[in-house]
Amino acid sequence: MIADNPFLRHARTERSKINNLFPDISQNIFLDGILKDSVDFVLAEQLLDRGLWKKLVEQYRLFSDSDKSEWRGEYWGKMMRGAAFVLSVTRDRELYGVLEDTVRDLLTAQDAHGRFSTYSTEVEFTKWDMWCRKYILLGMLCFYPLCEDEELKAQMTDAMKRHADYIIDRVGPKAQGKMPITMTSVAAEDKPVHGAMNSLSILEPMVLLYRLTGEKRYLDFSGYIVNDGVGEYEDSIFELAYEDKIPPYQYPHTKAYEMMSCFEGLLEYALETGNEKWKNAAVRFAYRLMETDITVMGSAGTAHEFLNHASVRQTVYKGIGQETCVSVTWMKLCARMLLVTGDPIFADCFEQTLYNAYLGTFNTHRICNHRSFSKGFFIEGLDIVPTCLPFDSYTPLLGGSRGRGIGGGLLFGDGTYYGCCACIGAAGIGIAPHLVCMRRKDGFAVMLYADGTYRTVTQGGTAVQFKVEGNYPFGDSVRIILSLERSEEFTLSLRIPSWSVNTSLTVNGEQIDTNNGMTSVTRMWNDGDMVELCFDMRVEALRPTVYHKDIIRSRIIWRTCEMVSEEETADPATRNHVVFRRGPVILACEDMDTHVSIEGNEDTYISYETLEDKDVGIALRLDNGLRLVDSASAGKEWNESSVFTVWIKNSN
Repeated sequence: MIADNPFLRHARTERSKINNLFPDISQNIFLDGILKDSVDFVLAEQLLDRGLWKKLVEQYRLFSDSDKSEWRGEYWGKMMRGAAFVLSVTRDRELYGVLEDTVRDLLTAQDAHGRFSTYSTEVEFTKWDMWCRKYILLGMLCFYPLCEDEELKAQMTDAMKRHADYIIDRVGPKAQGKMPITMTSVAAEDKPVHGAMNSLSILEPMVLLYRLTGEKRYLDFSGYIVNDGVGEYEDSIFELAYEDKIPPYQYPHTKAYEMMSCFEGLLEYALETGNEKWKNAAVRFAYRLMETDITVMGSAGTAHEFLNHASVRQTVYKGIGQETCVSVTWMKLCARMLLVTGDPIFADCFEQTLYNAYLGTFNTHRICNHRSFSKGFFIEGLDIVPTCLPFDSYTPLLGGSRGRGIGGGLLFGDGTYYGCCACIGAAGIGIAPHLVCMRRKDGFAVMLYADGTYRTVTQGGTAVQFKVEGNYPFGDSVRIILSLERSEEFTLSLRIPSWSVNTSLTVNGEQIDTNNGMTSVTRMWNDGDMVELCFDMRVEALRPTVYHKDIIRSRIIWRTCEMVSEEETADPATRNHVVFRRGPVILACEDMDTHVSIEGNEDTYISYETLEDKDVGIALRLDNGLRLVDSASAGKEWNESSVFTVWIKNSN
C-alpha cells in the first residue's frame, strides 16, 4: 500500500487525476528562485566546461575501459542527455555552441566498424560495454531535436544507425548464431552483471531510434529484448512486474538504477507498439517502487545501491545508499508516469526527490579534495588531482555526512576523475521546469510550483503568460498571475499535494473548493487574473512504518554479482525514530547526538517558529528547542564535522 511509504500517508486512493496531460514544447521558460540558482550552478560548474567534454570524447579513441572492463564510456552520453534537457529550458546560446561542438568531436571518434565504444573489439560486449553504448545513443537522441544544423542532424542519424547496426548484427537470439543479450555483460563464471539489466536497458534508445528513423529493425530488436532476451538468463523482470505478485526488492537482481532504466525502455516500447500488457507492467512497477522502496528523501537503496524495502527499513540505513543516479532516474520515471497515468501522486514524488535527495547533492561549496580518492578508497598508489565534482553521489538518512564516496568514480589519464552520479545530475534540473506549466487537451495544468515566468499560447492561439511566485517550497502560499492578449475560456488544473491536508484556493479572491489530487477551474480568463493557493505547511512528525519480518535480496556476491536472499527480522529499536516534514521538505538536524521525546505512535503535527538564516532554504525551531533545517541544505561541508540526520531518535 502507498501508506507504507511515510511521505505519502495522506494520499487517498480516490484522488482526482487528469487525462491528456503533456509537456508544452513551445513554451518559453524564465526561471527564478531555487531552480534558477540550480540551473546556473550546473551551467557554470559542468555543462559549459569545454575541456571536460573533450576529455569525455577522448575515452572512445583510447578504448580506456578495455583493461578493467570499466564504464568511462557512459559519461559523455549521460551528461549530454542532461545538458540537452537543460538547453531545452534555457535556450542558452553558449551552451548550444558547446553541445554542437562536442557532438562534432564525438563523430570523429566513431571507429571503422561504426562503434562508439571504450572497449576494444577483442573484449567488446563484456560487463559495461553495452551499457556505455546505450548512453551514446541516448545522448545524441536527446540533442537531435535541439540541433539547428540539418547536415549535422543527418550525420548524427547515420552515426547512430551504424552504431546500432553493429550491435544488432552480433547480438540477438542464439538460434541465429548471435550472442544473447544477457551474455553481453558477463562477469566471473559467465554470470551477467546485475542480471544483465545494464545491457537490457539499451531497449530505450533502440525504441527511440526506431521512432526517429522508422526503420523496423530497431523495433524488432527491441521486441527481441522484451519478449525473449530479458528472460534468457533468469525470470523476466517484465513478466514479474506484469504479474505484480512480488515487489521489485524481491526480484532476482535488485540494483535500483539499472532496473528502473529497463522499465523506462519497456514503457517506451509499450507506447510505441500500443501493447497494453507491457504498459501495465511498467505502470505497476512504478507504483510498487513508490510503495516499497522510496524513502522520505525521495530516493531508494538504504543498503548500498540495491532495492531493499526501504520504505519500511529506512531507520536501519547502513553504509552508503540513496545513489544520485537512482534519485534522478526515479525523477525521470515519475515524470514519464505522470504523463501516462495522469496521477498527480507522481508529481508529489517528483518534487519530494527534487527538494530533498536531489538538491542536497549539489556541491555548492565546491569541495575538490574528495575523501574517497584522497584516502585511497578506490585507487591507491597514484597521484590524484583533486577534482571538483558538481554533485555528490550518496545521500545519508540516519546520521552521516556527504561526500563519502564517488559513485562510479574513475580516473582519467591526467589524474583527474569523474563519476556516474556527477554525469547524470544535470538531467534532474533539466526536467523539473517542464513540469510546472503543462498542457491538457482543453487548457493547462500546473503540476509544480517553481518560481518563474512561463510563456506560451492557448488552444485558441492567444499569447498567455503564467507568472509563478511565492518562494515555494519554503513559502506556504503561491500566486499565479495570468497575462493574456485577449480573454479566453479554458481549463486551468492545479495539483493539490497529498501532504497538504488543508489547502485554500482562490481566483481573484473568490474561494474555490479543492479536490484531493487535481482541482480544475474552467472559466473565461482575463489579463491580470490571479490564482492563489495556501498550502498546509504545518510541521508533521512522521513515524517509521511497522514491519516484523521480510525477505530481502540486497546482499551481493561481488565476484559474480549474484544476489542472496535473507530473512530480515525487525529490530524494535528502529521503531524509536521520527522524521519531521514541512510541506514537501524533509527537515534535518545537524546535531548527531540529539533526540526528541514525542508521545504516542501516530504521526502528529508539531508547533515551531521560523528562524532567520540566509545560508539555508529554511530554518526553524520546534517548541522543544530542536533546531532543524531543510535537508538539502544540511551537510554541505562534505566532512565529518558537517554531519546531519533526518531520522531522529525518539526516547518515547
